[in-house]
Amino acid sequence: MGLLRSILHIATLGIIDSNEEVARKNTPFVFPDNMSESDFRNLAISVAKSIKRLHVSVENQFVRGTVRTSSGINTWDFTIDFNDYGTLTGNYWMRHVENSDSQIPSSYAKQLSSAIADFLRGNSRIKA
Repeated sequence: MGLLRSILHIATLGIIDSNEEVARKNTPFVFPDNMSESDFRNLAISVAKSIKRLHVSVENQFVRGTVRTSSGINTWDFTIDFNDYGTLTGNYWMRHVENSDSQIPSSYAKQLSSAIADFLRGNSRIKA
C-alpha cells in the first residue's frame, strides 16, 4: 500500500506541474507598460552581441537563438520563452535547445533576464 501511495503521489505532482505549465503558457502575453516589443527586441539583440557566434531573433515573448559552431560549418538553435503568466518579468523557460552540452543558451538567458529586470526597474544600461 505504501508503494502504491508513493507512486500515486509522484504521478499527481507531475499532473499538477503539467497543468501549471499549461496555464502559464496559455496565459495571453502582453508587454508591460514600460517595455514595448521593440524595446525587448533591441535589448535581446544588444545582449547577444557580447557572444560572438550567437544571432537572435524575437517574436512576441520568444527569443530564438542560432549559434554557429566553433568550426563555423554548422549552426544549432535554441528557444527561450519569457511568458511569465502573461507578462515580461525576466523569468524564462528554455523551450528548445539542440545542443544541450553548450553553456551559451543558459548564459545568454541569464544575461538577458538580468537586462530585462534592470530595464523594467528603469536602470537600463542598454538603451533600446
